Amino acid sequence: MARSIAAWFSRLRRIRGTIFILKNAMLLVNVLSLLASVGLLAVGIYGYSSDSVVGIVSSNLPLSCILLGLVVAVVSLVGCFGVANEARLFIRIYFILLTLLIFGQIVLGAVAASHKEDVEYYITQAWTNAYETDQSVLRRIQKYLKCCGLHDSSEMAVPDACPTTTPCIQSMKLKFTQGIGTIATTAIALGVIETFCLVAAGMLVYFAQLADDARETELLDEARQLALAERERSKEKRYNFETPFEDGDE
Repeated sequence: MARSIAAWFSRLRRIRGTIFILKNAMLLVNVLSLLASVGLLAVGIYGYSSDSVVGIVSSNLPLSCILLGLVVAVVSLVGCFGVANEARLFIRIYFILLTLLIFGQIVLGAVAASHKEDVEYYITQAWTNAYETDQSVLRRIQKYLKCCGLHDSSEMAVPDACPTTTPCIQSMKLKFTQGIGTIATTAIALGVIETFCLVAAGMLVYFAQLADDARETELLDEARQLALAERERSKEKRYNFETPFEDGDE
């Protein structure tokens, strides 16, 4: 009996130790996830600014980064609250939200990769729209990239803002690719963090259930031991009560 109790306590300590490690690891990783969401917000806001080539070519991409950053921040806060308070309902909600978030990022990444070869087309479309509606945007691009016109200095150029005769298409493609690379790097780092959190959340729920089962076993063992002790006391009382009469009869 003593050996089984010692083994049970050893198992319970291991379970609680694992839960402690998972809790602290998830809190740390969720803080990192919050920082990554701030990075996404910063990249999205910068990309949406008028001086960003990425924002000029496609405003949807920076807006997607801003939206993703906000969603990641909310999910991370839910995870921090659930883990810190051991609120299993919030941890399950966090697990579901994280699964949907990872799936959404995979879909967005696949869509972005499928349009990788269309960068020059999007740049041409954006340049044409800006030339017809707001040439001040092209003026800023030409000064910023030190170029003139789209494919050559005579194609949809703003002459008073041409520092050189170098066309802008190659510089814009390079800047756009660099911007996409920054966003992709941030998203990949975030995906690694989210995958770890997803696995850790599942393990935390599992080990929390093990701890509950162990506590239930503890209560059952205590009840069983109390019942046995009560039975032994009853037997002892009965023996002490019956023994004097037997001695008197003899």
